[in-house]
Amino acid sequence: MQACPLPGKRSGQTLQTIYSAFERLLATEGDRRRAHRAARARARRAVRSRARHRRLHEGSGAFP
Repeated sequence: MQACPLPGKRSGQTLQTIYSAFERLLATEGDRRRAHRAARARARRAVRSRARHRRLHEGSGAFP
């Protein structure tokens, strides 16, 4: 980006570039949050599954 001649004045092309960059940033952040939320949900399901498996097999000697 080039320096603007007057503070607070931006060309339409410069504004479009800034808006496009923010849109990409927001989309990337949204993707990151969705991926993180999905990973946490998978981890919670795995923990519950292991706990359920242990309860089902209590006393069988499978889990010392």
